[in-house]
Amino acid sequence: MNGLKNKGWVRLHRKIEDNPLWLSEPFTRGQAWVDLFLGANHKDSKMIIRGNIVPLKRGQLGWSEVTMTKRWTWSRAKVRRFLKYLENEQQIVQQKDRYITTIITILKYDEHQTDTADDTAERQQTIQRTIHKQEVKNVKNVKNNNPPTPQGGEGFENFWKIYPRKVNKVGAKRSWTRLRPSKEKTNEIIQAVEKWKQTEQWQKDGGQFIPHPTTFLNQQRWENIPEMTKSLTINCN
Repeated sequence: MNGLKNKGWVRLHRKIEDNPLWLSEPFTRGQAWVDLFLGANHKDSKMIIRGNIVPLKRGQLGWSEVTMTKRWTWSRAKVRRFLKYLENEQQIVQQKDRYITTIITILKYDEHQTDTADDTAERQQTIQRTIHKQEVKNVKNVKNNNPPTPQGGEGFENFWKIYPRKVNKVGAKRSWTRLRPSKEKTNEIIQAVEKWKQTEQWQKDGGQFIPHPTTFLNQQRWENIPEMTKSLTINCN
């Protein structure tokens, strides 16, 4: 195995997140390090958090400790220790704003992610991540005697029926189960899908740029709704 060291690239596509194995168990530290690269922006972009526009540069991602705790199945203390370790090793820099999110910059990102011709299609999609707000909304639902909908169930089937790229239903349902969306959130997700279906990005080239449903749910892309001239109302009652 030593002869394989420093032999060049092992290309790892972000589609690995769609594999049920990726999120099936608590992460190792190595897997968490790779996951930061998967979540980092490939090019400069923006994300919206609680109405605030947060610019992100190439090699940055906006993930809170809650996001990483839930995604990696770690305690918040373990997440903090890991990020502190990476900072001490000069692998990342953190910019914390407790009212919005944590911006993580992967140092020397370009040394790890050199562009090639194979990246052309990927450049056409902006990888945007948002903080996990579902836990807070679930608490509010419980206080208002409006608990989240059961895992899977009718809400997921409604989502699956209208989602245009039907890939890995088992993995998508697992992601849905982790989210445990309320009826209100289910409506929001389905409305977002209907809006995305009308965009040029999802319609061009036979829909090859439509993300897998697992990716759409894991990255909470329904929160990045494209601007539309008409609003849609989908009732999932």
